[in-house]
Amino acid sequence: MTEAATESEKSVVAYFDDLEKKERPLLLKEGIQVIDLPPAEKEKFLKVAYDEGWKDVLAKCPSTGPKLKELLTKKK
Repeated sequence: MTEAATESEKSVVAYFDDLEKKERPLLLKEGIQVIDLPPAEKEKFLKVAYDEGWKDVLAKCPSTGPKLKELLTKKK
């Protein structure tokens, strides 16, 4: 099961990478503006986004949420 999940995750990442390459030019053509944040601001933004996302998971699944977070969070 773990191997299947790992392989599935790889294919999903590849799918969305390909989708982004196809759709980005279309979005830019329609006037979407890309804003590149400085590295420190980007890290801060992502931390807030991840923390808020996990708050929702942990609130909805207090018994399994912490283990899920542990399994899906990269160690620094």
